[in-house]
Order: sequence, then C-alpha cells, then structure tokens
Amino acid sequence: LNLYGIIPLNRNEVWISTSEGIYSLDPLKREVQKHPVNKEMSDLSSINHITHGRNGEVIISGKKIYIWKKGNKLREIQFPGARENFDVIKTHVEEDRYVFVTNEGLKFYNGEQWEEFSLKNKKIFDMVKTESGNYWLGCNSGVARFDGESYRFFGYYDGVAVEECNSGAALLDSQGRVWLGGKNLTIIDPTLIRTFPSKKPLITKMQIGNWTYFFPKKLEFYSRVKSIGFYFATPSFFNEKEQLFRYRLMDLEKNWSHPTTEHSIRYAGLPPGNHTFEVQSRQKYGDWDGSSAVLFLTVKPTFWQSTACKLFIGFMILLIGSILGVLVMKRSQGQRARFSKLVEEKTAEIKSQKDRLAQLASTDEVTRLPNRRKFMERLDFEIARAKRYERKVSLCVFDIDDYKNINDSYGHIVGDDVLKKVANVVMPTIRESDIFARWGGDEFIFLMPETSESNAVFASDKLREIIQSASLRLSQGEEIHFTISGGVSTFTSSDDKSKTSEALFNEADQALYEAKKTGKNKIIHFSDL
Repeated sequence: LNLYGIIPLNRNEVWISTSEGIYSLDPLKREVQKHPVNKEMSDLSSINHITHGRNGEVIISGKKIYIWKKGNKLREIQFPGARENFDVIKTHVEEDRYVFVTNEGLKFYNGEQWEEFSLKNKKIFDMVKTESGNYWLGCNSGVARFDGESYRFFGYYDGVAVEECNSGAALLDSQGRVWLGGKNLTIIDPTLIRTFPSKKPLITKMQIGNWTYFFPKKLEFYSRVKSIGFYFATPSFFNEKEQLFRYRLMDLEKNWSHPTTEHSIRYAGLPPGNHTFEVQSRQKYGDWDGSSAVLFLTVKPTFWQSTACKLFIGFMILLIGSILGVLVMKRSQGQRARFSKLVEEKTAEIKSQKDRLAQLASTDEVTRLPNRRKFMERLDFEIARAKRYERKVSLCVFDIDDYKNINDSYGHIVGDDVLKKVANVVMPTIRESDIFARWGGDEFIFLMPETSESNAVFASDKLREIIQSASLRLSQGEEIHFTISGGVSTFTSSDDKSKTSEALFNEADQALYEAKKTGKNKIIHFSDL
C-alpha cells in the first residue's frame, strides 16, 4: 500500500490518498476506514495526489481529475484531448484557477476553459509561484521557469549543481527565494536571474591553408588556397556553453547563418575579389543587439584565373567544339544519361540495404525498441562509467505474467500487440538518460544510470503500475489486461570493481525468478533475497 498525500478536512477527519483509494482517519478515535467517495471513482489505483480546493472543496488527481465537496456528488473534470498516459503529479490552487502539474507540462483550468503549455523532453515534479507571477519548476533534468507564455531552462552551466530536481519537494521562503529538492538542494533567488546584454565577439584566428593568423583585421591571399577557417569567441563569464553565434560573408551570403554554439566555420575556398566576413554573438535568451566583429579579405586571382588565360581557354574550347561537333555531343549525352541512371539505381539500392542493416542491427522488429545488442553496448558503458566515477547504476529485468496463456488463447499476433502495448506505455514515462529495451520473448530490460537501489525499485514499481493499468482492446471489443514481474539489481561504489554487466544481469534475473515464484505482479530487489 503506497501513501501519496494527507490533508485535514476538520478536527475529526483527515484524508489519506493511497494506491488503493481514499481513506478517512479520525485522529481522536484513531479509526481508519475507506471513504465512500471511492465508490464514485472508476480507477482507485490512478489517484496519487489530493489537495484543498476553494470553499471546502478537495481536488483528487492522477490519471483523472475529480472535485469533491461535502454534501455534493463527486464531479470529474474532463481534460480535452487527454492521452492514455496523462498523469497529474501535483495540483496548485490559485484565486481564479487551478494549476495542474502533469507529465505533459502545465495545465490551467478556470472552471470553464483549459490552457496548456507543453514541456518537451522534461518531466515536472513540483512547482513554486513567485510574487512576480513566474512559475519555477523542478524537473528531472534541471530547472525551468514559466512566465505565462514560454519556458526558460537552467542546467549545469547556469549554476544548478545537480540537474535532477525530482523529489517533489519545493517551497517559497520569506525572502522570495525558491527551494527545489532532488539529488541536491537548489536555491534560486529570482531577482538575480537576468539576461546579459550581447557583447561584441572577437575573431581570434584565421587559418589559410597551412598558415594561421591570430586576431586578424585584414588579410590578403591567393585564391588557390582550398581551405579557409574562421575562429571566433565572445569574452563572457556567463554560461559560455550557451553563447550563440551567427555569421555571413557579406558579398556572397545575403542572410545570416542559423544560430550555432560552434566557435568556428570553414569554407572550401573563396573566389577572387574583396570579401567581408562578419560575426555576431548573443546569450541563448538574449537579442542580436551587439556589434559585429569584421574581417576584410582580399583574394587575388592566380594565373589560371586571369583575364588573358580565360580568353585563351575560351578560344580553345570553341575551336575544339567546332571540330568535334555534333557527333561528340550526342555520344556524350547518351553515355551521360545511361551512366546517371545506373548510378542512381545503384545508389538507391545501396542506401536501402545500408539503412535496413543498420535498423536490424540495433532495433527490435516487433516493438521498435533497442534490441539486446544495442542494450548491452549501453550497459557495458554505464557500468564502466560507474566504476570510474564511483557512481550508481541500476538494472530491472521484467517479463509479462502468464504471457504464454495470452499466446495460446488469442494467438501470436495478439501476443505481439501486447509487447507493443508495453513498449508504448513505458517509453513516455522514463528519463532521457534511461534506456528501455526488449531482451527477447516477453522479457524486457530497463537501465537506470545514476539511480540508487530504493529509487530503482520505486521507478520499476511505477512501471509495473502503469502496465497494470493499461489494456489491449481487441477488434471484437474484448479487453486484455496483463501484469509484470521484475527483478532489480544495483551496482554501487562498494561493489567489487571486477563485477561485470553479466553479473549485474544475473542478480536481476534471480530477483525476477523470486518475484515469479512468490506470486507474480511484483518487483523485488536482489538485495532482498
């Protein structure tokens, strides 16, 4: 039984949300019983958060959102276009609206209309609103600020010591500072967050063939040079990793290049003439309002590019063309057409075969997940990294309970659809740093870098709940429900440095066997055997 939230309703009643629904506690009598509101909710296991609303209301949220008020019937709030994996993590109540922190971003509801702001590739765990109206979000990968229209992200290079602010603990202190919990404690003073003005960059050096010129202002060289490189930088002590540049050769390129964090650009060569190279810089969230660094270039023509040489070559071409005439042109055109067609056919054939082989080498054909070979490459890498830096890495091996009965009862096509369903419901819930793969048959494997034993068991059990709540609807209308059993193992800095990925896998496999043996639909860590 998992406990998710506690709120007092009055002196004689406290509500407790659990994995089996809402319980009512009388603190004076020390009596606990299931609340009648459970009968009005369709899926008790999907409820994971409760909070006080307005005027004595209680907001009950998870995969669905309910509003309860004593004496009134439970009311469900329908979120438009909610997907199957939609999940409310936290609920905050404001004067004129509700703010729902979900796995899809922030959702605002004023009682009639919804506003939603997606947060790509990140998952929110808690939120704090400052007096200025900004929302500060603790995420699985850094910190985000939402100003009502857009997000701004902060990570290592902005001063966030540990990017995983995922504990679900947050507060606003009396000084207006935001506190976010995770693997570390992040304290933010919003008054210190600002966008620095753009500065003028420097062209630090230029490479012309084998020659290098530092801090050039004006250069002259011949056009026979086949490789020309420009290098630039901006003096800044604020998040150099997110310094953006744009550049152009003014007489050859009318528009600026796309913004890039790269500090150099190389050209294959320049035609004879006078050229001007210009570069600007700005911070990621700043404007292009700084001045440009400019380099003036004079490219002198070689003998072969002189006017006299060009006239002579032109005359010779005309002479040879008039002699050879139409016969050579026709023969050349025919050969060119046949050769081009042959090259196109062979190129398309080789590309198709190459793409197919690359896909087969690393992707499971049924679920489109990484296959065993791809997973083992990543597992070996993460264990080597954990040994080198004395970090933790966890592994979960699970399979579908009674999968053989599904195949025997409904056929292998439905069995494959069950595998695909598991892959589809799990992938949106895992972190960017995790890898989820199919091991073979109905067996899956889940790698969690930088994850302790307790967190690995919690994350794996969360996947078990998600899969248990999913279902597969057949064409005839029947729904198939299924569960999983899994085993978890963890490599820590105290483990033997010679411990291999195979040993870590065997530990997880033994824990999986124990989960199967002791009743299925559970997650067991190897250390608990």
